[in-house]
Amino acid sequence: MKKIFKKMLISLFVFLAIIGFIIESICLGNPFTKMIVKSAAESYLSQHYVNQNFEIYKMKFLPGFLNYRVSVKKSGSTDANFDIQVENGKVQFDNYNYTVSNFHNTQKRLSDELSKNFNEILNDKNNLDLNYSGWYGQFNNGEISIIDDKWKDKFYLDMPFDKNNIEVPISLSVNNYDYTIPKEYNINDAIELMKKCDVELQENGYNVDYFSFALHKQISDNPKLECSLLTATNMTREELYSEKIVQKLEERHKNECYYCNNK
Repeated sequence: MKKIFKKMLISLFVFLAIIGFIIESICLGNPFTKMIVKSAAESYLSQHYVNQNFEIYKMKFLPGFLNYRVSVKKSGSTDANFDIQVENGKVQFDNYNYTVSNFHNTQKRLSDELSKNFNEILNDKNNLDLNYSGWYGQFNNGEISIIDDKWKDKFYLDMPFDKNNIEVPISLSVNNYDYTIPKEYNINDAIELMKKCDVELQENGYNVDYFSFALHKQISDNPKLECSLLTATNMTREELYSEKIVQKLEERHKNECYYCNNK
């Protein structure tokens, strides 16, 4: 009886170990698959990026067999990093041209620094819980836009942030963290807020070229109900200070009737 019970325990242990290995492989990968994928990525780097000293620093398992996103970076560089997509153990593509060659990493890092400075300047001046985003280039639906070719020669990898030497247009985007603001407002209020931000930033040495906002007005007292979305994207300084800007935005808002759902 004891021998039978012992065999059952051993069988159960083996069964659970196999199940655990399968679950780990599906959800997290395993050392064996990582070794195969790492070898494929290293071979790819040696063929396509000769003598550039890129090294693997992270491997993210993706659903599927031998599917990983392999992140690589160049020692001593902040911006020279990109991802390699591996599927079924074979490299499918990388995003070097976008992130490194087209200076997306550089643009994002500089924009993050600009956003940090904008928030430090403006959060002390306004009582609203708002997020002030700075962008090198135009605002593009919450994502940093691809750098225009006419500005590309102003960028280089690992260039330092220098507020006194910004040679490309910069943007300010203002939006809510939680899609509500703690008072009633209208488009005129939003425009006046943008002008106030512009004045504060100019006093601190920043000349903004494009202005965007996305402010949500709660329709009822219930925060789970729908709210109306007021937006304007990439207004020039001339447009922001024009006499008819409020009228134009109110007309557009009425016609387009944007809504969001906060449920």
